[in-house]
Amino acid sequence: MRTCLELTELPDDAETEIVPGLVVIPAPGHTPGHHIVRWRGVAFIGDAGLVSKGRLVHLPGPLISDRAQADATLAAITALRPRLVLPGHGRPGRLDRPDPAGGS
Repeated sequence: MRTCLELTELPDDAETEIVPGLVVIPAPGHTPGHHIVRWRGVAFIGDAGLVSKGRLVHLPGPLISDRAQADATLAAITALRPRLVLPGHGRPGRLDRPDPAGGS
């Protein structure tokens, strides 16, 4: 993870801690250069997706610039295991936790 003291541009290839505890993460798919912000277990995901029934889902198709990147971004956000997800549109929500035994 990079730490930037003088932030002039967000890198598209690495997480960046812009102040202690506030991390900006590249999240392409909605648009090139899209980022999410993680702070204290909360993921501010902007237009990367929506929370529906305990899982992340895509915005409508015309709002996604690259489907493969968007899929990877939603998987990466889920892997962060945020305690709360705040999308740019729609309600905040919590993601379901996977069953540790591997079941659904």
